[in-house]
Amino acid sequence: MTQNRSLNEKAIVGFLDILGYDAIVKKMIDDIEFVKRFDDLMYGITVNMLQKFKNLQLSAITHDKTVDEAYFKKVVDAIKVRFIYDNIIFSLPLSDITFSSQEFDKKTTVLNCIETFFSLISMFSTFFIGKMGSLLRGGISIGSHYESEKDNYLMIFSEAHNKAVRLEREANYPRIILEESLRLREIIYNNRNKIMEAWDEHCSQSSRSKN
Repeated sequence: MTQNRSLNEKAIVGFLDILGYDAIVKKMIDDIEFVKRFDDLMYGITVNMLQKFKNLQLSAITHDKTVDEAYFKKVVDAIKVRFIYDNIIFSLPLSDITFSSQEFDKKTTVLNCIETFFSLISMFSTFFIGKMGSLLRGGISIGSHYESEKDNYLMIFSEAHNKAVRLEREANYPRIILEESLRLREIIYNNRNKIMEAWDEHCSQSSRSKN
């Protein structure tokens, strides 16, 4: 399978570090049964959880006519997860999401993807800590992103990944730091109705004062 990306692509990337992983490896490296169980557990927490997340979200929007079900499936299916040593990397290339739905223009789609991505990371973190008993530290960012996957080779060249790694290093203790622009976009998105109501009220008051 070959996948090539443009360097103009934007992606949301979450970089999570498993705290204490080095000690686990040193202690259990010779226990092959443990390693196999750990492999199965990580697969279940990551790949299987994506499907579980999709099912939960789809069941929640079944009766919500404002949400395009096919669109939402496309968002979740575009999310990739990779487990490399003590790092778990989630990525959502935004070019994989089309803007054909009437409910979502390009700007709203990006904001919706951010909200979905945050929900996924939150669900994953809860599952992981509950199953593994280990804490996580990480960062989530958005930026230019390129990746190439072919045969058994994977290459990631990514501004979003680099920024997420830097945020993880700044965290210092178990937490996940959001890039400021993502946090502000999420605040605006979650409060968009209140913002529009306030703007309408402002326009109405301005109109009355002129009259």
